[in-house]
Amino acid sequence: MSARFEWLEPYLVGKGVLVETVGVEGSDAMARLLSGAAIGDWVSYYLALAHGHDPSALPGVESLKRALSG
Repeated sequence: MSARFEWLEPYLVGKGVLVETVGVEGSDAMARLLSGAAIGDWVSYYLALAHGHDPSALPGVESLKRALSG
């Protein structure tokens, strides 16, 4: 897995994508997983705001709700 990420970063940078590596903390794998998920949530929230989108709009979830309602 680490070899893939070592390849991926320079590839994305070469395509003009801003790459930022973020470390997560935690005493075990589950704590690190939840920490990473929380960081990802905040990143997506602030990116939505920065690009003028409503971060609470979830069209995929709304579509699923409509499909399941009958």
